[in-house]
Amino acid sequence: MATAHVGNFRIETVEGVNIEEPEIWRSTAFIHHSDESEAVEWIHDAGVAATRDEAARLALEAGKVVAADLSPDDSAKSRLARYELRR
Repeated sequence: MATAHVGNFRIETVEGVNIEEPEIWRSTAFIHHSDESEAVEWIHDAGVAATRDEAARLALEAGKVVAADLSPDDSAKSRLARYELRR
């Protein structure tokens, strides 16, 4: 797991390997607003590489690009309100 910050957003990665392809690591990037636990966006397989660290690095870079494009006020809570949804 790797973490980075862009403005109001925190990017976290989760890495895994498929037992049928143990030579390939995959990393998904989760983008959170501030300290919210629920992700605003996520990028499945944002990093694919031969090592866990490289997959995490690639996913962080992809997450930074997406986070930089989000409105500073975009959050999971504001999205629920915008679409009149409840948890």
